[in-house]
Amino acid sequence: FDLFKTNPTRLLEIYWQLICEEHKQTSVKLPPFHFGNRFFESLDEARLKRRPRYENNLKRVFRAMAGAMLGEGIWSYGGDEHHALREKILLRDSPQQERTRVIGKKTSTEKACRVRVTKEWKTTLHVHYWRCFDGRYEFANVTDDHDDSTIY
Repeated sequence: FDLFKTNPTRLLEIYWQLICEEHKQTSVKLPPFHFGNRFFESLDEARLKRRPRYENNLKRVFRAMAGAMLGEGIWSYGGDEHHALREKILLRDSPQQERTRVIGKKTSTEKACRVRVTKEWKTTLHVHYWRCFDGRYEFANVTDDHDDSTIY
């Protein structure tokens, strides 16, 4: 838990190594990532901190983030655990959320995704993140409301 407070990047690197070893993908490099402006704030919200096993849930958040980047096993993209973050969560034909970024003269579209962290239905934790045009992952926020499609 101390690494979460002092060096969250290192914590994610550790979970990356563990996930890669579990899936026998030890030669795969950790993709570039960063934490969005509201990521840590979302983890610090009172309703998340009141949950039982808060510290254990934080570890599960970082494990799910590493799993989403590897995209193996239960974290394969496209299933119930890891999928597009839709504008309307409960409608499978709702469009995936997107954002546009302009860098120099180039305009690029980035797609929103979500990965499930815990198993409860209505109060499950989800990590919402952006797949950036340059291959980076931007971890935006964590929510405990299944129907919340907010991403920062």
